[in-house]
Amino acid sequence: MKSRFIPEIKKILRENNDRILRIKFDNGDVFVLEIDAEVDPSTYGEDGTWLCWIVEAIQGAHHEFHKLFQKRSGLDIRECDVKEIIDEENGITLYG
Repeated sequence: MKSRFIPEIKKILRENNDRILRIKFDNGDVFVLEIDAEVDPSTYGEDGTWLCWIVEAIQGAHHEFHKLFQKRSGLDIRECDVKEIIDEENGITLYG
């Protein structure tokens, strides 16, 4: 099994799963997300993946980004792809 586990990010996602978070990814995508739960490692054969719900798709490189990522759609994210996490309510940077 591959490990995509980043201890600091895992802790933030676990402790803030009742918050709305703005998450920026290494590839430039930015989403406002509601964290749901950690995905069972057997699903993808790796750990460090989380199920989230899109509150808002802010920006992305794909030419149909906003069409692909609709509000309330599910999105699985990997801890290793996260560049920055900001608490959407108070603007505090939690990571990055």
